[in-house]
Amino acid sequence: LNDPGRESSGASVGRTRTEPAMTNDVPTLIKHCVGDSARHSNFRRAALASLKETLSNAAAKKALQHFCEWLPLEMHEFQRPGNEDGSPGVRFRAFSAGLFANVDGGKVTNPEKLLESMGERSPPFQVMSTNSKSGEFFCFSHDKFFLIKTVTDAEARLLHSMLPAYQDHLRTYPKSVIVRYAGLFHMKVEGARGLSKFFTIMVSSFDPTRKIHETFDVKGSLYNRKKKENESIGKDQDWYDAGRRLQLPDPVWRELLAAHEADAAFLMRFNVLDYSLLIGVHHLSPDEPRGAGYRDGGGLWAQGAKEIYFIGLIDFLIGFTLKKQAEHLVRAAQGHAEDASCVSPETYAFRQVKFLRDSIFETGGSSHGTLGTLRITQMAGHDLVNMDGPFDLSDPYIVATIGLQRARTPTVRNNLNPKWSCEIVLPINACHRDMQLTLNMMDEDSVAALRGSDDAMGSVEIRVSEILSSSPLQIKDLQLQGVSKGRLSCHIAFEPVAVA
Repeated sequence: LNDPGRESSGASVGRTRTEPAMTNDVPTLIKHCVGDSARHSNFRRAALASLKETLSNAAAKKALQHFCEWLPLEMHEFQRPGNEDGSPGVRFRAFSAGLFANVDGGKVTNPEKLLESMGERSPPFQVMSTNSKSGEFFCFSHDKFFLIKTVTDAEARLLHSMLPAYQDHLRTYPKSVIVRYAGLFHMKVEGARGLSKFFTIMVSSFDPTRKIHETFDVKGSLYNRKKKENESIGKDQDWYDAGRRLQLPDPVWRELLAAHEADAAFLMRFNVLDYSLLIGVHHLSPDEPRGAGYRDGGGLWAQGAKEIYFIGLIDFLIGFTLKKQAEHLVRAAQGHAEDASCVSPETYAFRQVKFLRDSIFETGGSSHGTLGTLRITQMAGHDLVNMDGPFDLSDPYIVATIGLQRARTPTVRNNLNPKWSCEIVLPINACHRDMQLTLNMMDEDSVAALRGSDDAMGSVEIRVSEILSSSPLQIKDLQLQGVSKGRLSCHIAFEPVAVA
C-alpha cells in the first residue's frame, strides 16, 4: 500500500500523472476492477465454507470461523492485458476486500450488491465531477447506492491502517453513524502517461428511492460555516439560523448521540479532523403514512413532522498533519483557536459532540444519556496552589470530563479556597461505565489573548462504575493529584433514566 505502483525499475507510479490515458473509460475500468474483486470474494467465501464443512475438529472449525469473521489485512492484484488496437493494460489492486464485504455482517457491503450496482453489466455511473488532467473523479452507481471517489495516497494509507479497528467499531456500535466503506482500490493504467489512482467505494448515507429536499453538512462550528449564494448544501450556520432540530423520539435521540460520541472518540484515536455529519431531509406528502424512530431501509422517521431524516459521518480521512497544525496556529493567532474548523483532533471531537447535543438534536432540555445523568454540586477547593503569585491569586474553575462529555464551572477570581453554588451536569452513556470521571482544577489566564494556556492546578479521578453503584457520593477534602497541595470537595449523584 505504501507504494502500490512500484515497477521493477524502482520508479514510483503512486503519484498523479498528467494527461492520463483512457480517462474517458475510467467508469468502465472501475467496473472491471469491482467485478474482478467481487467475484474473487465470492469464490473465496465459497471455498472457506466448503473447507469448514470438511473439518471435524471443533477447535479447527472455531479458528476458521474466527478467521472468516475477522479477516486480516490483505491485497489481491488483478491484471487486464492491453489489446492489439493499442489500448493499454490495466492493473488493479483490491485492499482487504474480504474485510469490506463483511464489515457490517454483509448487510450492505456484500459482493453481490457490488456486482449488481457496479459490475460490468450494470448501467452507466452517474458522474458528478471529473478532472481529465489530474485523474480525479467522483460518481454514483446507477442506483445511487454507492459513491465512488478518488483519494490521495495519504488518505488511502490512513483508511487501510484504520480497517481492523473500523470493523471492530462498527460491530461494537451497530448504530454508529460513520459511513460504511465497501472498498479501497488502486488502479494503474500501463504506459508512461498512465493513470495511477486510489479510489474508495462508500455506501450512500441516503435512501436512493427518496428525494432529498434539504441537505446540511455540519462540522460543529459556526465560524465561516455558512453556504454561499450558489451552493445548495447548507452548513452549520444555516442550520442554526433556521432553528432546525432533528425531532426524534426518546430513546432514539439518546442512542444516536451516544453512537456519535463513540464515533468521534474512535476518529480521535486516529488523529483525524474535519469530518462532517451529513444530514438529508425528505419531506413526506400530506397523505403519506409515517412511522416512528428507526426506518426499515435506512433513515429515521421524524416525530411531530412529516419528514424522514438521513444522517452519516463522512470525510474522516484528513489527518492532523504538519500543514494542518500550521493552519491551526494561524487561526489561533487570529483569535479563532477554538471555533475554526482546523483545530486539534481532541478539540474537534469534543466540540462536535457538544454541538450535536446543543444544536442538532431536539432533546427537550433533557441532559440524559442512554443510562442517565450525572449531577455534581457543592463544589469547593481548599488551600489551592497559587499559580499567579507573588502579587496575585489564582482564578480557579473546575472542568468535569467523562469520555467526550465535558462541562465546567464559572471562574472564581482571586481565591485559593473557592466555592461554587452551580451544578455541573453530564449525560451518562453505556460506553462510560468503564471510564473515569475526571475533575480538573484550572487557573484561568486573565489575558483573553492567551486563553488556552490556562494552568492545571491538580485533578482527581473517580471510576464511573463506582459512582453508578454507590450514588450519591460525598467527596470531602480529596487530595488533588499532580500538584504539591490542594484539596477538592463535592457531591456527585447519578440520576438514571426512568424506565417506561
